[in-house]
Amino acid sequence: MKAKTKAQLVAELEAAVASESGELFSHVFAASPFQMALTDTASGKYVEVNEAFLRILGFAREEVIGKTALELNLFVNPDQRAELLQCMGTQGCLHDEHVLVRAKSGEIRHGIFSAEYIQTNGQKLLLTVMNDVTEKMRAEERWQFALEGAGDGVWDWDARSNQVFFSRQWKFMLGYEEDEIGDSLDEWSSRVHPDDLPVTMEKVNAHLEGKIPFYESEHRVRCKDGSYKWILDRGKVIERTSDHKPLRVIGTHKDISERKTAEEKLYQSKRHYQSLMDSLNISLCRWLPDTTLTYANEKYKGIFGVQGEAVGQRWLNFLPEDTRASTAVFYNEVAENPHTVTYEHPVTVEDGSIREYQWIDTPILDEQGKTLEFQSVGIDITERKQAEERLAESEKKYRELVQFAPVGIYEVDFRTPRFISVNEVICKTTGYTREELLAMSPLEIMDQRGREIFTDRMRRWISEEQADPNIEYRIKTKDGREVDVLLSVTFTRDAEGKPLGATVIANDITRRKLAENALIASEKKLKSLIESQSHFVIRINMEGKYTYWNKQFEREFGWLHESAGGIKNANTMTSICEYHHQRVREVVEKCIARPGTVFTVEVDKHARGGGVRTTLWEFICLTDEHNQPSEIQCMGIEITERKQAEEALRVSEEKYRGLMESLDNSVSTV
Repeated sequence: MKAKTKAQLVAELEAAVASESGELFSHVFAASPFQMALTDTASGKYVEVNEAFLRILGFAREEVIGKTALELNLFVNPDQRAELLQCMGTQGCLHDEHVLVRAKSGEIRHGIFSAEYIQTNGQKLLLTVMNDVTEKMRAEERWQFALEGAGDGVWDWDARSNQVFFSRQWKFMLGYEEDEIGDSLDEWSSRVHPDDLPVTMEKVNAHLEGKIPFYESEHRVRCKDGSYKWILDRGKVIERTSDHKPLRVIGTHKDISERKTAEEKLYQSKRHYQSLMDSLNISLCRWLPDTTLTYANEKYKGIFGVQGEAVGQRWLNFLPEDTRASTAVFYNEVAENPHTVTYEHPVTVEDGSIREYQWIDTPILDEQGKTLEFQSVGIDITERKQAEERLAESEKKYRELVQFAPVGIYEVDFRTPRFISVNEVICKTTGYTREELLAMSPLEIMDQRGREIFTDRMRRWISEEQADPNIEYRIKTKDGREVDVLLSVTFTRDAEGKPLGATVIANDITRRKLAENALIASEKKLKSLIESQSHFVIRINMEGKYTYWNKQFEREFGWLHESAGGIKNANTMTSICEYHHQRVREVVEKCIARPGTVFTVEVDKHARGGGVRTTLWEFICLTDEHNQPSEIQCMGIEITERKQAEEALRVSEEKYRGLMESLDNSVSTV
């Protein structure tokens, strides 16, 4: 049988009173699930209450009849009772007023209160009806508290009135106090970044029209201080009309600015890395011990005339057939006994010309020292090794950052310990059904380290020792996957304050972990590639201090900075012959004026034991995340022998010209 509403019951009571049917009135009054009472208007004393009144407030009938609400201390706020009576005097009735009442036990309960005057048996009475909504409000408060415990803001939009409830955390997230933001939808939409608003509204409308199951958007929202935060906004229609129009929509705001900043740093790191690789005029490839290529840049493919994709081909097949067998044997031995191999040989390039190349083959090892693959760097040394060292393109870094971070919420009983409730997100994250999880312990979805942490934390919580309520560990899904989560724990305590259980917010941080590991791995690869070169590689900040130098530079020129306490504390100009200082300054100024452009300069440096060493350098200015110059990247190679050869050739040519002029003069004299 369908339950009657409060309005229907009041209507029935009025009909019963109007018909003067005492039996009907008594039946409706007694059967009502709402708290109902009849009060004498003259004395304010209760003359009758129903079972719902007694059951919910915990009184016996004889404790109530003949007493007033004040004598029973029912109203939490006596002033509110006075205000309600004043309204009755002016309006003659009350409808759907929110009141706080006190049960016999002292418990505070919430009610929706209505009242009307009625006449029965010639007596004027006040009929009051209250719908107890305490449990409903507590449930909403628990979920709002749980969501805000994870740092999320909560919003609740009533489409009928177009009013929006914004939680305290929603406002605090943007830097506002609770009374500084109203309840209009414009409080949100006016703060969304103008560039993001059109797409965001498209997503909102698509969900409101039922085209997508829920609304999700990442956009920027303006804070009180004028700055913008990146927000993950998620919502869902929970109530619609019979013709499918939305009535109520609820959702959450999560601050994802930190994640967005990490993504931007990863992008800038990749950009710098690619800039470095693109600036190198070298041939680069990676290959398995059987010579199958796993990576090859365009320079490498051009040298050997490879058309299309080189990955998957064996470079051994690029060599003359009569050398393949011996080469394969040689590299099998290198793979078994890993060491760097350096050699030179002529190469017939794509245009048919022959170029001399120097190759450096470096084995890449696993943790056990076994060769995984080789990296080969080929440098064109045709013109007496004058080609500048450039770092070649390496493997691209893979970004593994999450765009959406689903939040799982569950409750656990420390005494069992078992799940006592789980939401849909935690089911989706773990792959288990609700029924499966409720039959499990949280320990069953954790890895060994997670179990140890959870067991230790639970012991400390129960014994009331100090312990961080935030835990980061790894869980195992039903299909065997591992997911990193950050847990925020809110305790459920007994009357003595001891934890009985907890409400847990589980944030999936797997992609953030993968992104951090990808960034670390990429930087290790870059450093490994730089350190494997025979050229000099340095980076200099805008103050002229070294921020990076490779081992080759330190071996050859570190001694020049010993008086300054080492390269780290030295000024870069101290290693350069004074007559080239102005030349270097001019090149640096050009670099800063045109970031990303390569400039070449010859620089003399002091040699051990006297004399100078001539070096050829390429400078390129790198920029920060704001596209402002941040560092000068320099790559150099020694060209002393080439310069000496050029000087010897110049002297020889001058002698030859002098001799020929002398012969011409002698002939003329004769």
